[in-house]
Amino acid sequence: MGNKKRFLTFRTSFACFLFFLFLLSGGCSPAAGAVPVTLRVRQAFLEFPSLTVYADLWDEAGKMADPGPAGKITATVGNQPVQVSAWSPFSSQEEGITSVFLVDISGSIKPKRFDELKKTIAAMIEKMKPLDRAVIISFGEKVTVEQGFTSEKKSLLYSLQNLQAKDKRTQLNQGLLRGLELARTKKEDLPRRRIIILCSDGIDDMPGGATTDEVREALTLDPVPVYSIFFDADSMSKASRDAAFKAIGEFSRRSGGQVFDAKSSAFSDVFSSISASLNESLVLKIDLGEMKPDGTAKRVEIAYTDGEKSLYDGITVRLTPQQGQDAESAPKEPLSADVAVTGSEPAENWLQQWKYPLAAGAALFLGGLLFLIIQKKKKQALVKDHEVKPQEKATVQMPRVSQTVSVPAVPSMKIELIVTGTTAPGDKFTANVSDRLVLGRNTGQPVLTIPGDGTISGRHCELIFSRGKLFVADLQSTNGTMVNGVPVRGEFPLNDGDRLMLGKTEMRVKIVGIE
Repeated sequence: MGNKKRFLTFRTSFACFLFFLFLLSGGCSPAAGAVPVTLRVRQAFLEFPSLTVYADLWDEAGKMADPGPAGKITATVGNQPVQVSAWSPFSSQEEGITSVFLVDISGSIKPKRFDELKKTIAAMIEKMKPLDRAVIISFGEKVTVEQGFTSEKKSLLYSLQNLQAKDKRTQLNQGLLRGLELARTKKEDLPRRRIIILCSDGIDDMPGGATTDEVREALTLDPVPVYSIFFDADSMSKASRDAAFKAIGEFSRRSGGQVFDAKSSAFSDVFSSISASLNESLVLKIDLGEMKPDGTAKRVEIAYTDGEKSLYDGITVRLTPQQGQDAESAPKEPLSADVAVTGSEPAENWLQQWKYPLAAGAALFLGGLLFLIIQKKKKQALVKDHEVKPQEKATVQMPRVSQTVSVPAVPSMKIELIVTGTTAPGDKFTANVSDRLVLGRNTGQPVLTIPGDGTISGRHCELIFSRGKLFVADLQSTNGTMVNGVPVRGEFPLNDGDRLMLGKTEMRVKIVGIE
């Protein structure tokens, strides 16, 4: 009996040991066996010829999914295939994070709520790891860098505690522009992963301040993800709240970030969600190979395929060279031997020796210049006399010249719309846009028909080719038009590789060229 008990105890212990090994191997990881359904590029950091891209590959639960053996990640830059040399899960412990805290100090937030916000930011600062860096910017009636980039927690906490929410006006847009400027700073001690944590009620009421369009423009190239914590102002109508939340949400989506509606919930829960999402990302290392850093803007497109589905997302970056030596550290051109040894005195002697030849040369130069001017005037006079003679005027044949320039060719942009996602993936629509082209479910000559999706309106949106660029405008469709997840309002710019969403149909825009 005793042997049987010992055998059962051993068998139970062995089973527990095997289960423990299963846990260590990641068998219970939420990503294990999960199917990727969402690809979202968050940020790109260029150190030419190396490009680091941070992207989320999530399952339906919003957790990081393992691409698995069948999954393949590829990349193109300006439609040119490039090599993804390596990819791995992001680790804030190993790489660090550069954080820009952008804090609204207008008096619209209640003092008790603002104290809670400061305590939550302070807790996040306290959790900073050795490689992390942070900066604190406040914005109200003016935008102030309270503390520059540092890893010193005490300096950050001191600057944070001195903030008071009492300003009567808010420069939200200018604060975002300043935050983006600092977040793009390239220094050796700043980690590549960059985030802006915006804490605001979304109101910008500063007369003459930066506009929403300026922020949109700043986010089109080399964006830094903005994680917005939206909180209610002390007194705000529902319409004002909805408008402010929509504006701040647009900035977050355009930048590759996210927006969180704090409402009356604890700020600590929101900040924990942000921290957790950062470690649910992939780091892609891309080799740009023989591409040239010519300063042009290029669309970086990341694609995930597993044989059954394809996911796409991208970001626009400017290809700039690595910063080299500055003017002070660059090698100076060596001075001539006589000046280097004897100082300025030989230069004065040289001037004395050559002043007469120089004066003679200058006189000859001026004389020659005067002669050329006189000859030119004589030639112009002869040409004028020649043009007024009637028999020679006919030889110019002006009507023939006017025929060649009076009817200029109308330029057009050739594009391809490639269906992605789950709706007829791989289908392609080709068109030439010379002025305006309507997209929709209707059939007929004026409309490029997108069939098979009942959520697309008859005349859903229109593509506009103007000033050498492509735009899209929604035509008051039922389900709206989006570009890269951002709702279209007015004329919205379209770039090569953008994701255009009509109803439930997602298409990748490919600009073939201008004809």
